Amino acid sequence: MGKLGYRAANVGLRDLNLGYDAFMKRIKGAAFPFISSNVVQKDTGEPVFKPYVILDVEMSA
Repeated sequence: MGKLGYRAANVGLRDLNLGYDAFMKRIKGAAFPFISSNVVQKDTGEPVFKPYVILDVEMSA
């Protein structure tokens, strides 16, 4: 995803199929943030990821 120029990625249901720990290992060191508004810590209810990211994007005609 980094080579494709991703600037952010949303965590989807299938991303967690192999489990939380496996997913966290896989994204460690990513050059862009992962976001999700509905993935929370089971014991605390605290969000695991930031719910959003604001990116400045230049557009050309």
